[in-house]
Formats: sequence, C-alpha cells, structure tokens
Amino acid sequence: MYKIPENFDVSEIINQVIFQIAFGLNFVSLFFDKGFIQFSGSFSFKSVVGFISYLEVYPIKDDLGLLRLLQKKITNIHINNDRNELRIEFEDKSELCLIGNRYESFLIHINGTEIRV
Repeated sequence: MYKIPENFDVSEIINQVIFQIAFGLNFVSLFFDKGFIQFSGSFSFKSVVGFISYLEVYPIKDDLGLLRLLQKKITNIHINNDRNELRIEFEDKSELCLIGNRYESFLIHINGTEIRV
C-alpha cells in the first residue's frame, strides 16, 4: 500500500467544484477543474440522507448516493496520521472518506501530478 506523500499538496482542491461524476465497472471518478479523484477501494460517505460504508466499489449497482456531490464545492481536506485516508468535506456538510488498504485504493490527479494510495 502506498501513502499520500508529505510533499503532495491536496489543499489545491479546496474550493474546487465537482462538475462530473463517472462510474466505471469497478471505479468512481470525481472531476473538478484542476483534475480528478478516482477510487475503487474502501470508502465511506456521509450526507443528509445518512451514512454508508463500503469495502470496495465493485460491483456498482447504483450511484451509491454520490450524485449528490455534483456541483458541490470542496470546503476542506483532511489526511489521517498514517497518510492512507483522505476525508473530503463539501459545502453541504457531506463527507467522503477514501481509505487506502493493502491494494491501490484511490488516485488523486491535481494539475498534472498524480499519486496512488
């Protein structure tokens, strides 16, 4: 498992607005002006309708509640001490937490720089 490098500045996505959400066979991608975040591993999502937690994205059978994030602004980013979890807060108080496990679980692409966790 990889970790989020100390020198990778995730704060650049604060104030970015999600303009597209794409669902693949075994991944979800969130697009914003400066890049995208793609995840296929463990994640949790808290919104006004409740809390869900998944060990993996596959198989995608519905939108997992994530379509609520369309046109929402990212207001804050948190990385845990082990640097293998990324919690993204949105303007409507929703929270998406991407959890790195022993496999590559998520990819962050910002301004042409990319990391895998």
